[in-house]
Amino acid sequence: MASPRQERPAPLHILWGMFALRLATGVIVLFVLGVLRDRRSFSNAVLLGLALALTALGAADGLVHVHDRPARLLLLALALLVALGPFLVASYLVMNGVTMARREPLRPANLLSLAAGIGIFVVIGLAIAAARTGSDELSLFSTITGLLFGYVSFLLVSYVIYAFIYGRMTAHRSADFVVVLGSGLRDGGRVPPLLASRLDRGRQVYEAVAARGLADDPVLIVSGGKGSDERVSEAAAMARYLIERGFPADRVMCEDRSRTTEENMTFSKAIMERLRPGYRCIIVTSNYHVFRAAIIARRTSVNGQVTGARTAGYYWPSAMLREFAAVFLSYKAVNFGICALIVALPLAYAHRHVLLRAAASPDAGRRGRTVPSRSGTGFTAAARMRPQRRLTPPVHRRQRERKHSRTLGALGRIPYGRVAWSGSTSPCSSANKVAPARVDRPILLYRLWM
Repeated sequence: MASPRQERPAPLHILWGMFALRLATGVIVLFVLGVLRDRRSFSNAVLLGLALALTALGAADGLVHVHDRPARLLLLALALLVALGPFLVASYLVMNGVTMARREPLRPANLLSLAAGIGIFVVIGLAIAAARTGSDELSLFSTITGLLFGYVSFLLVSYVIYAFIYGRMTAHRSADFVVVLGSGLRDGGRVPPLLASRLDRGRQVYEAVAARGLADDPVLIVSGGKGSDERVSEAAAMARYLIERGFPADRVMCEDRSRTTEENMTFSKAIMERLRPGYRCIIVTSNYHVFRAAIIARRTSVNGQVTGARTAGYYWPSAMLREFAAVFLSYKAVNFGICALIVALPLAYAHRHVLLRAAASPDAGRRGRTVPSRSGTGFTAAARMRPQRRLTPPVHRRQRERKHSRTLGALGRIPYGRVAWSGSTSPCSSANKVAPARVDRPILLYRLWM
């Protein structure tokens, strides 16, 4: 009678794939709850990126063990995306940086895409050089650089994806105020195209809110102070721009003290709370600035969501990198702590690996065997295991022995316990308790202790 067939345990890779997908499901649930609680939180972007990464890992692990043609093609596409993605992104950023250098003033903020593209190529070059040379030091440096690059890239991709989603989640619901954020003037008082796009978008939002009729007489607030190189405040120039194009002057209010986005939110909030307690607002800015403005609005307790105006395509990458850098630095305690941990772990592992390799070497357990040193002199393995003792090389030791023999002979005494004798007589015998002149050719062998 045949024995019943026993079930084989699932392979480890199948268990890992199932675990990754289940973990991704849990992260997606947390992401949805976070969006429902407050869609302006940066943690939503991190949870979304983590969910997508875990889903991709689980799906790739499952595709490896599926042998039909569509699965193989999809797996090949994923492999090509992972392998060629950094190179393609770096090439695009470099070309965009060149375009920015031609069309915009040469400022560090406008060259971020060029710097990011060159940085990606440097990381790729380090990995290739470490693989070809086999240098332990270069491999360690390349590993640390790659881990830091991976962490920052994960946050950047998560930020960009969620910023794109958030910009399309803000509906033109009822609002008491529409706040348009300033962005600087040109020639001391002229509204540039970037700020004009914000004002046009703010007017569209205002008209959509007024058409709904859910709020009584909404007000449009233009927010922006006066820079050191500007003749008038941004708020005054923005209000003039709107009024010249037919916007009702009695529905415009100016906030002309702010110089940063945080001050835009704080001072505009004070105006809205004074006019209508329990207000609701919609904040208008450029599309690359939407999510960061939403994070700042949440931090300053402004009751409103953010929508964006269109920006020139060539300007978007550098502007988005600048916004991400500002958000990254706003959480500097967490991010720098994680970066320090990323650097410390490979260093600790490399140090432990060196110690284990030294302990496993053939000379580590042999006492008395000479181990060559860099200076060309020999030291025993037992002596190297005692860091508190410093042994003098043979040549220098003989010179000291001759010098100390002459000194001790002149003094007429010998320090017992620190001297070994080569004669047949014992150092403790009575014949040796005399001056060195009565002893047949003593040889002093000193051990110098630290």
